Amino acid sequence: MLSYLNEINRGVTEGRLEDGVVHRCAKATAWECLKVSYKPAPAGIADVLRAIDEGTGEAQLKYLEGRLHLIETVQPRDDTIRFLLDPLAEYLAGLHVVDIFLSEEAWRDFLHKSDAIPGAPAEIRGFLSAVLDCCLSRGNGSATFWVRELEERVGLKNDSPLVQQGIEPKEQ
Repeated sequence: MLSYLNEINRGVTEGRLEDGVVHRCAKATAWECLKVSYKPAPAGIADVLRAIDEGTGEAQLKYLEGRLHLIETVQPRDDTIRFLLDPLAEYLAGLHVVDIFLSEEAWRDFLHKSDAIPGAPAEIRGFLSAVLDCCLSRGNGSATFWVRELEERVGLKNDSPLVQQGIEPKEQ
């Protein structure tokens, strides 16, 4: 997904933001769109601006919307934004989660909240799968316990990439 962002950003010639800035802004924006219900939904622009950077955030959101066409302002109120592609929002939010949830407590809170979502895990399987994929792509060995927890919630259990590689998760 980050390569996709790089590719569409490459097409911008004037006033192009660096890929890293686009990644950071898009991931934080996506998390704001998912953090309440773990499902893609509109997020308040004020909340997104607080999450990304109030100083340059407005210009960055305009860039994501006007130049990269990743998000749109929800009409008629103009105070919320949403991602145009739900799977992109889920994956970018998943990357953000992996970036910011560095402690055991943060992961436990995340999983506890996911279990409390009405209809979970089926209703939020897309997002949980994205978070799982992000954990696996980072190759962080200390996260194997959380990988197992996510695998159970998305229904992988014995089909786990870790199990197939002969790696047993560590209990945290």
